[in-house]
Amino acid sequence: MDPTSALESLQREIDTILILFNRPVVRLQLIVLLGGILASWVITLVARRFIRRWINQDEPVSWRQTALTFIDTLAFPLLALAVVQVEIAVLGVQGLPSGILWDVQPILLIFLGYEFILALLYSRYLADVVRLFHNWVLWPSFLVLISYLVVNNFLNFALIRRIPLFTVFDVEITVGMIVQIMFIVYVFGTAAYLLQKALERAMARRTTQITSTTSIIIVIRYAVIALGIIVLGVSLGVNAATLAVIGGGLSIGIGFGLQQIFANFISGLLLLFEQSLRPGDVIELNQQLGIVKQVNIRSTTIVTNDNVEIIVPNEFFLINDVTTYTRTSTRVRVPILFGISYNSDPKFARDLVVKTVSKHGNVLANPEPEVQFMGFGESSLDFRLLVWMDNPIRTPRFRSDIYFMIWDAFAKHDIEIPFPQRDLHLRSGWEVFDRQESPAE
Repeated sequence: MDPTSALESLQREIDTILILFNRPVVRLQLIVLLGGILASWVITLVARRFIRRWINQDEPVSWRQTALTFIDTLAFPLLALAVVQVEIAVLGVQGLPSGILWDVQPILLIFLGYEFILALLYSRYLADVVRLFHNWVLWPSFLVLISYLVVNNFLNFALIRRIPLFTVFDVEITVGMIVQIMFIVYVFGTAAYLLQKALERAMARRTTQITSTTSIIIVIRYAVIALGIIVLGVSLGVNAATLAVIGGGLSIGIGFGLQQIFANFISGLLLLFEQSLRPGDVIELNQQLGIVKQVNIRSTTIVTNDNVEIIVPNEFFLINDVTTYTRTSTRVRVPILFGISYNSDPKFARDLVVKTVSKHGNVLANPEPEVQFMGFGESSLDFRLLVWMDNPIRTPRFRSDIYFMIWDAFAKHDIEIPFPQRDLHLRSGWEVFDRQESPAE
């Protein structure tokens, strides 16, 4: 269709609607309709004040609470429908047309059904779950349906849908195709999001399967999005040759500009299926301890002890060595180095340290703490304490606690912790200083 002729036809329809609205009978119907809707809204507001006084949110859900909730929700559409029926009857008695009022009734009925479904869902299921479904499915569907009915009553929607806009890959893009694209993107995007939320709720109930469920969530989400892209291409009438051109362009883009992104994408898939890195794992990154918060397709989020989030590309974990403290077990051995003076009894110090650190709540009894004599240092007898704990993310705090406990125990039993000392012996070279300090003759 010629764009000019389509726009001219649309302009003629708009002009016809404007002429129609200038008729006194049409204006009268609009005034009556708006007056009835406004009156219904005001009456509903007043009635809700009394209804909500009887609804006690602190009481358990009962048939009385449910009935009052339904009345509160459905009051406006029911009253508006009743008022419109009365207005149609009054106009009919006076011999006046009421076509606009008849056209509004289906919209009010749809609104009534919408409110009824909401009241039913909120009365039977958790508010958080229903609110998610309400905001992403019910409300957009209701809005689109009402918009279509309103526009189609005044304009030829089929005419608007066929208006050409531009051409891409020999495919003529019309207004209808743009609407179709938006609809498909919304449907599959919403489906992926809601499916992800549903699986996350299922994962929360089964904490033992968090890792596998997380992998399934991410794979299913991208599978739904990929299916949406395929459906979008088919709906636009993209042929095999066009897909080949697009695929070739993407291949060149991946080869030159998106190579790193593609590598991170593949690395993310490998991490998800191999599960070498899982949400909740404690790892060491750049000499910092952190917890793996989320493993995505492109990157992984690490939260450090300072509550700082680090976004790491997935390729990093495949080409570098990664220290993980929770791959197969949460037990870790923490070495603590200390020294005592040569004047102290090493066996007594050993037994004292073991007895002292065993009182710490995070020190495991099996394996029990162990003190190893590392050697004779220049200023001290050197020891290494080995203690086991099962909360790796708290290792820095744990190490600090142990040092404080050892310090207090040594101070209480007069065990000296020496510091480096040096004895300097000068056997020659003093003659120069003596000559400089002697008085001049």
